[in-house]
Amino acid sequence: LYCDKSYSLYRFLGDRKAFEVPSLFTLFTSFFDAAQRVMSKGIKWNIKGEGVTKGGLIIYDSNGNPRYAYKEDMGKDLPVTDIVKALEAVRGKADNQATNVPQ
Repeated sequence: LYCDKSYSLYRFLGDRKAFEVPSLFTLFTSFFDAAQRVMSKGIKWNIKGEGVTKGGLIIYDSNGNPRYAYKEDMGKDLPVTDIVKALEAVRGKADNQATNVPQ
């Protein structure tokens, strides 16, 4: 687990925003939808930070090579099955091919 205070991961993933030029309606609607989704899942949620930069994850092998990357898709669940498969592949074989790394 890595906390990216320099936002280098965000830049690697394209520094994507949840919405580019939000209207007030879009801002409130997006916030309301996210709040409902989080509460329905019983997730403890905070609203600290700037709140519009999309994140993601990168899985590296033991040599530091990226083997899997996921770009956050706001409002959608993580592809847990794909992430588990990528972790298993990295754990099982250090020389496996990259499965989903953005260019």
